[in-house]
Amino acid sequence: MLKQAQEKIFRSYFHLVTSDRDPDRTVNYADKAFLQISDKSGNSLRLIVDESTALPLGMSYNGPQGPMEEDWSDLRDVDGMKVPFKITCGKETENRGNHSQK
Repeated sequence: MLKQAQEKIFRSYFHLVTSDRDPDRTVNYADKAFLQISDKSGNSLRLIVDESTALPLGMSYNGPQGPMEEDWSDLRDVDGMKVPFKITCGKETENRGNHSQK
């Protein structure tokens, strides 16, 4: 259960967008529009970035049930930071469930 909590914290939006400032994390340019982020505990994911705006659009990672993906949209300014108010998540090959904030 501790490992699952650590993985969830690793994937937290606010922790991801500040990964370059965390000495325990490594950020690498993986491919066009993708950053590979990993930490010393073995957590890893691909951050999907809009190359024209440099805003994060989502992530993909290996979850307990296999490859997972989150798509982030409706980015709004909250105290100077763009935050997704709509998150669509699920397995990479399935329809994803929607989660929205108001």
